[in-house]
Amino acid sequence: MKSKASYFSFSAPILKENLRRFWPISVISFIIYFLSGPFAVLTSYGHLNSVRIYLNNSLNNLNVFFLAVHFLAPIAASLAVYKYLHSPGSVAVMNSLPASRCKLFNSNYISGLLLSELPMLAIGFVYLLLATPVYNSAGIDVFARIEILNWVMTSFLIIATIYTISVFAGAITGNTLYHFLGSLLFNGLVPVLYLFLIAYAQFYLWGFDSSGLHMTLCAKFHPFTGVIMTEGDFTLLQVAFYLFVIAAVLVLSAVLYNRRKMEKVGDALTWRSLEPFINWIFAFLGMTLMGAYFYTIDNELPMLYVGGVIGFLILFFIGRMLVKKSFRIFNKRTMRSLLACLLICALLVCGFAFDLTGYENRVPKEASVESMSVNRLSLPIPWDNNYLFYGQGVSNIRFTDPEVIKALTGLHQELVDHKQLLEQETDEWYRYFNLSFSYERSFLDMDRTYSIPYDLLSRSENFKAFFNLKK
Repeated sequence: MKSKASYFSFSAPILKENLRRFWPISVISFIIYFLSGPFAVLTSYGHLNSVRIYLNNSLNNLNVFFLAVHFLAPIAASLAVYKYLHSPGSVAVMNSLPASRCKLFNSNYISGLLLSELPMLAIGFVYLLLATPVYNSAGIDVFARIEILNWVMTSFLIIATIYTISVFAGAITGNTLYHFLGSLLFNGLVPVLYLFLIAYAQFYLWGFDSSGLHMTLCAKFHPFTGVIMTEGDFTLLQVAFYLFVIAAVLVLSAVLYNRRKMEKVGDALTWRSLEPFINWIFAFLGMTLMGAYFYTIDNELPMLYVGGVIGFLILFFIGRMLVKKSFRIFNKRTMRSLLACLLICALLVCGFAFDLTGYENRVPKEASVESMSVNRLSLPIPWDNNYLFYGQGVSNIRFTDPEVIKALTGLHQELVDHKQLLEQETDEWYRYFNLSFSYERSFLDMDRTYSIPYDLLSRSENFKAFFNLKK
């Protein structure tokens, strides 16, 4: 039985050797960081107000060169330190060393992480040396040391996440090309899949609002997109989530590495059980993208489904060829995999198309709502047939009064009861306006957006009650 210490041990000679061999990754990263960051500060040090916007963007990780290095350097480091996994001779040499697989994995992981993180940490130190008050129009010091330390923290999480996911890609692939492609795929997989699910919900589900909670959540799944969404700041919950993801993927990568069959060197995937999942990913992406393209031709549902089927088949067989590294894929096993992927995709589409979850009819109970807001009520609203009421701008105001919440949830229920009427297409768009409900609840917030005719709203007793309470 292995001791706990063996799971965390590493080899200093291997670590030093990796740093000696692959130091150009760190040097190139540092040069790009320096020229696109501190260099601009040094050349304008006597008049930093002239570059305060650029400086603020850089420390908020909105600098495109910083983001490029954050993304590419850890992938390059993972490719470099785990390249031996993809060569039979190198695998034999590494496994002949007097070190356990755990020690080999840990040594290479740490060395690659250092190659990725040290240039960023060095730039952070340079920024700290150069720090001096630079105030924006709001009177905030954008070059304060706390801002620099925040940049270091967010950058560290971005780099560590991308690097760890790239190491996972290396642990399950059999050659360097697939390691690189897997790094790109797995780093973007969860946000892209969630984005596609949002697109399906927006298309099929009446009342779905993609503009608020869902898009924000989609971006925050990965720190690389999350830092762009939050403009440089992570909440404590985000930091905890990213640290958990790094730890979970690291443990999974270590387990797969230790159980990896070294004779699989050269294969696309070293774990055959992952092939169905990769096949489904390709098929789902093909179905979604090709279906969307066909739908743009004439905005008819038959074209959407024709395009979806064509895209599904094309990308499924391309994915199958990639994982098998062969054109000879047309056999019973492939057909079984095709039917399984087709069934999953069909169930997914039917779930949205027929609202199997009851999403469209769901109205929260008053007792579960802590606060809520309604948006876009500042538009003209017909009142008593002839009178036009111009709202006082209630958009994004949170209501906590139980009577107001009762009136608004009642209005929401009225709209759900008139769903068939509201779902009908009409050319009289000028008689409609959009109304959004945003509920804040103890467990999970809820957003809905509807296109409503003015006359329906003018007849609503719940809206009249809300209007009188708002006044």
